[in-house]
Amino acid sequence: EGLPYLSEAELLAEFASPGWSQSGGTGTRIVLWGVRKDLEFAAVARRLKGDIVVRGSPGAKPPLSHQRSLRAYAEVLYLRLSGQGVEPTMEIVIDGRRVEPRDWSTYLEGGMRRTVALPRPSAEDVQRQFGEEADRQDRPSGGAALECSRSAAASLTLGYARSFEEVVQVLSAASSGESAIAGEKRLLAAEETGIFFYHKGRMTRALVKLKQQARVSGATHTAAYRLTTLGVGITGFVQENYLVQHHTKSEYSPSVGTIELLHQLLEAANRKLLSFIKPRVVQKYCALTGVAFDKIKPSACIGFSQGLAATMRAAQAAHADDSPGRAAAGSPARRLELDVRMRPVDRNDASVGRVELVAGTGPRQV
Repeated sequence: EGLPYLSEAELLAEFASPGWSQSGGTGTRIVLWGVRKDLEFAAVARRLKGDIVVRGSPGAKPPLSHQRSLRAYAEVLYLRLSGQGVEPTMEIVIDGRRVEPRDWSTYLEGGMRRTVALPRPSAEDVQRQFGEEADRQDRPSGGAALECSRSAAASLTLGYARSFEEVVQVLSAASSGESAIAGEKRLLAAEETGIFFYHKGRMTRALVKLKQQARVSGATHTAAYRLTTLGVGITGFVQENYLVQHHTKSEYSPSVGTIELLHQLLEAANRKLLSFIKPRVVQKYCALTGVAFDKIKPSACIGFSQGLAATMRAAQAAHADDSPGRAAAGSPARRLELDVRMRPVDRNDASVGRVELVAGTGPRQV
């Protein structure tokens, strides 16, 4: 009763239909029907060709792609690294269309991609996740705890989903409201900034903002600060094989031992992010824009006012008429100069001026 099939034969024919399992063999088939708007729920599911999409309620913050699209979620669910021969162990087909897994070997822009090993946890800390069972080698969980502690390892791969030049161009461009460039900036910050966590090739967390990337401020940051301090646009993934997952596999275990190990892993990943930003990102940014390397000093404690002051000094030096290295009109460096502004805590305070560039004079306060 309530099924969309009129007979048992019609139901069985659904699972024998061609196209849903291109590789043959066994698997799991999920059949959805009657997907419609339900006024009792804020989220609304609707079927698109080859996808199931969830729309957020009006006025709410739009969900990320992997949160609203079943296909987008399935694309990143299993780790694929074609360059290293790592392939998903299962195939996913939605509405007759095979899901193409994201290939991290090609997704991250090659020139900036970097993979580093993360510190190995102690064997005692790894075994502690399993509780009292870890001491019982005659139990399956006890043997698993011992094996897990012996082989525990993790690595971090960082990079950009688009060329670094394009990232700089997008963040340096002026934008407002619902303009196309404003949409690109939101895409960079929301969808292309953060780390995916994979446990033995299966995603457990998606687009986690590391501590440096999650820093918030009421000020409007310059492109230089976003790139060389906050790490906007930097994405990638962590591979680990020792953290215990929740039974849903969509999160890590809430046990004290796992939480402590996860905290250590996040801290280590954040330190590697900082060492990736400086000097790698900073040098690339300076080479591209012409800003002097010593004018940008990203670190874990740099403040917005320091970053703004450095940017203003760089802009003033580049603006001098007799400077042989003056940035060309329309270049990223020139747009950076024009983007320099003083931002008061109280935007209604008329006594605080605005800094602008005037031809032949450099920055002045008005």
